[in-house]
Amino acid sequence: TSIGKIQKELLRKALRSGALTPVYEAARAGAAEAPLALWQDALCPRQADPLPAAQIGQVALCGPQAAQWRGVLADQGLATEELSLAALTGRELALTEANVLVVLPDAVADPAGALGLVQGVLRLCRQGGLRLIWLAPASENALLNALLNALLGALLRSAEAEADRLSIRLVDPGAGGVTADVLRAEILDPGLAREVVWHQGQRHERLLAPLTAPQGPGITLRQGARYLVTGGLGGVGQALCRHLQDRWGAELVILSRRAEAGL
Repeated sequence: TSIGKIQKELLRKALRSGALTPVYEAARAGAAEAPLALWQDALCPRQADPLPAAQIGQVALCGPQAAQWRGVLADQGLATEELSLAALTGRELALTEANVLVVLPDAVADPAGALGLVQGVLRLCRQGGLRLIWLAPASENALLNALLNALLGALLRSAEAEADRLSIRLVDPGAGGVTADVLRAEILDPGLAREVVWHQGQRHERLLAPLTAPQGPGITLRQGARYLVTGGLGGVGQALCRHLQDRWGAELVILSRRAEAGL
């Protein structure tokens, strides 16, 4: 469907390729009932799976420190070029044969400034497939850093959804900033990780991990209590609200992005 569920595109591709088997097909085959599984968004330790440098192709670097990092990567056997901010944002003609683009942390100061660069990336994708590695700027404020990365991640995922030949990866290099090891590991790893966080020299990928429910009595509904229901005007939300009112006599406060008049 077109609803915004987690990993929707990956699930759809897995279903089409046969890697994901619907529960009703397993039931037809006489399999036992599938157990209920809960998942959560989590950072999981995972090392890079590097390819030889010769298989990576041309790497373009964008940012004021691109020239410095070109020399470092060239010493490691990678073919590199520098792509100016003006070229990427359309103020200059941008012709490149790179199939990997690395946006360095100093390329933009905030997510608002990233929009023009992302639009430039989409233009480059018309020339051929592109793997985008965006190194997020670091902040000493951990909460601010998380918020900025969330905004950048949403912008990059939107761009990836608009371009068939674009794959994105947002990399948080950690408090130590960008190092040669971080840069080389992400460039040489062609995996599908969309978000990578480095912490104290360890690499983590954001994945869906199994969620273990805490032991205890759980949530107990009370007769006649008042409940706040988010998304209460959607299909599932309406069914839940009816259940709370009919079975528990609940008073409800309903929040929804859908207009009540349109129901």
